[in-house]
Amino acid sequence: PIVGEMRARGFDLNQGMASIGANMALAMITTLYGVIFANLLFKPIAMKFEQRTLQRIALMNTIMQGVILLRQKRSPGVIEETLETFTTERKDEISDQAAGSDKKAPR
Repeated sequence: PIVGEMRARGFDLNQGMASIGANMALAMITTLYGVIFANLLFKPIAMKFEQRTLQRIALMNTIMQGVILLRQKRSPGVIEETLETFTTERKDEISDQAAGSDKKAPR
C-alpha cells in the first residue's frame, strides 16, 4: 500500500532520499489515521446500525406472525400467547447476537 501511495503521489527517483523519507512518513501517517478512524469511529457506528437493523427485522417478523395468525382466525388468547413467546425469543436472539458481535473473529 505504501509503494502504491508513493507512486500515486508522483514519486521520482531523481528527487533524492529526503523526498523518499518524507513521502514514506506521509504514507505511514495516513495509514495510521485510516486504522484509527476505522476502529474508533466507523466500526462502532456500523455495529449500532447492525443492531437497529436486527431490531427492525425482529419487529417485522413479529408483525408478520401476528397477521398470519389473524388470517388463520386464531383466538385472541392464542395470538397473544404466541406473539409474547415470539417476542421473547427474538429479544433473546438480538441480545445474544449483540453480545456475540463483540466476540466475532475477524473476517
